[in-house]
Amino acid sequence: INRKLRLHLSAHEIESFVSGIIESTVDAYFQKKGKNYYITNDAAHVRITVNSFTYRVITVDKYNIKKMELQTKRLILRPWQESDAEALYKYASNPNIGPIAGWPPHTSIENSREIIKVVLSAPESFAVVLKETGEAVGSIGIMTTKSEIHSARMVDNECEIGYWIGEPYWGQGLIPEGVNELLRYAFENLQQTTVWCGYYDGNEKSKRAQEKCGFIYSHTEENKPVPLMNDFRTEHFTKITLEDWKNRIRNLK
Repeated sequence: INRKLRLHLSAHEIESFVSGIIESTVDAYFQKKGKNYYITNDAAHVRITVNSFTYRVITVDKYNIKKMELQTKRLILRPWQESDAEALYKYASNPNIGPIAGWPPHTSIENSREIIKVVLSAPESFAVVLKETGEAVGSIGIMTTKSEIHSARMVDNECEIGYWIGEPYWGQGLIPEGVNELLRYAFENLQQTTVWCGYYDGNEKSKRAQEKCGFIYSHTEENKPVPLMNDFRTEHFTKITLEDWKNRIRNLK
């Protein structure tokens, strides 16, 4: 249900979502049969059918559905907001951050705000927020075969994780902490079978972060185009399967 609605909500949140629609209009027709949901509203042109043909959903904010948020011991992973532009520029303007990951440093707060609206508003793109300060200090996200931006060669039910964090927070284990939570979300909530990751030649920090999270080296691709930097690089790919992840979780307990 979550994937077909493209909202990635928990079962409880789906029930709340449905209830909110019913309460918001007297013209709604609702029927629940097993895991099937049927909702129509001619006046508002709302059509929601799960486990059938139509999965497009009205604007979530209209019904005050809480946007998805993931948490770890030290982090909150939440959707980017335009109000994060100043913090994003603070860290993404550093030339040690973007170029090694394949994108140029941000040039202004307005540039960062535009990137939030155009790039970081993609599904499963999260600001890495410190619980202690409430500041967005990095970015992490999931890309699928349908994503406009992705690097790994994937099939359906596979995805790719990308990430970066501001230089003042390097070496504190924050990215592995965030990646581990995103792996849980990818396997348990999105029902992915394999998660990919990659790093350009020379990015040893990213390589170590992936190793800490259980990713295993898969292959190397040379002369890989990097459009935002207008160059070509060698990229190393790692992956972790659902079975590998389950075994790792069991071993950590």
